[in-house]
Amino acid sequence: MKNYFTIKNQTDVYSAVGQIVKAAQEMETEYKKFAKLIGVQVEDFERGSMSKINKALRTQKVISVTDFKDLERAIDLRYYVYHEFFLKDFYDLSFMEIDENLNKIYLTIFEASDTVAGLIERAKK
Repeated sequence: MKNYFTIKNQTDVYSAVGQIVKAAQEMETEYKKFAKLIGVQVEDFERGSMSKINKALRTQKVISVTDFKDLERAIDLRYYVYHEFFLKDFYDLSFMEIDENLNKIYLTIFEASDTVAGLIERAKK
């Protein structure tokens, strides 16, 4: 697996988390664009969570089970970074373990972003 960043100290952790948050926000923006493009109905769309949008897209059979699961995994990891990482693992894991975890999360979010880009491309055809 490619390393997107190397974690050797706390500053490296903060930088990596910032990159992950940015990538996750870009993914969310694109996923919401896709949902708008195809006209999916989600209550309080602009404030709606990605999880709600993902479930609505699957319920309405707009996305495949595979895409749903891949996106759900990225959404769950995004939630972890936003809400749990610093409360749980930041103080308990070694920098090497954090390095491995954050690189895997970053890759998963990039893969999910590629999935979203493919969905948008197909919807525009």
